[in-house]
Amino acid sequence: MKFVLKFVLAVLLLFTNAMVFAQDRLEDDGDYYVEDEYAFEWLIGRDFKPFIQAELGAGIFDHINLPLDYFNPQPLGEIRIGYSEHWQARKMIPLLDERYINAGFGLSDIEELQPDSNLVNSKIGRIGVGNRLGYGYKLGPLALIPYHQIEVNAIHVDFTAPKSLSTEQLDILSRYPGQFHLNLSYGGGVKVDLFHALSANASYETSIVYPRWLFLQWLGSFIIQELGMGVATYFGDDLVEAAPLFGPLLYWGIKNGLSLLYFSQVRQHMNWPFASESPMTNVTFKLGAQLTF
Repeated sequence: MKFVLKFVLAVLLLFTNAMVFAQDRLEDDGDYYVEDEYAFEWLIGRDFKPFIQAELGAGIFDHINLPLDYFNPQPLGEIRIGYSEHWQARKMIPLLDERYINAGFGLSDIEELQPDSNLVNSKIGRIGVGNRLGYGYKLGPLALIPYHQIEVNAIHVDFTAPKSLSTEQLDILSRYPGQFHLNLSYGGGVKVDLFHALSANASYETSIVYPRWLFLQWLGSFIIQELGMGVATYFGDDLVEAAPLFGPLLYWGIKNGLSLLYFSQVRQHMNWPFASESPMTNVTFKLGAQLTF
């Protein structure tokens, strides 16, 4: 029950940035939103359309205190259901804003892939919520939109280890199976709108699996990260306004660069900048297709 309550609070914190961002657009453009049309307008906004997306990819676990190439690669499948909006920020410059529920399953011990018996196999199941933001380019009937995303998940992880592992290595792995853990992921990608309702995307994801959830430390770390990301968002908005040709790429580069910097720190201390233990991490590359209704 404690995990559920903390997870609900984490979800609300995640969407705080989406709420602030939507309110800023309202202040800048009085024609954008006039009256309450949704009971949860701060969550799904105004002109959002429902979408469903499927992604397939492959990732690999890692831990800073374990040797490199310690885990077998893990195929992953994911489904996202949510709301998507393309808001015309400027002429030929659409803004992508997507808010969704996601669920995924991954398994490395697949006989056809011939996993190495001397490496650790993994199995995961996760469910959570996420938000994507990005500016792009409208090219006739097509749109090319680089984006940044963040997700908060509840994840269940199982590891199958070979007998050759040391006691210290087994102790690290034994922290995770048997219960749900907090999983915070940052990523980015490029979305290509092929038609009005069909799009494809390629993306990467850096993911943190917390061995335990020290809520106050984590909250402080998350607030610091989100404050930095909020500054990057507003600065990126100004870049798009000032330089429409390069602004969308700069916006993408600043936000994803900041996420990668943050990831490099929490790999060592899960609640950076506070002293804390090292978490399990995962890097995944994915391809997907999306239908927007």
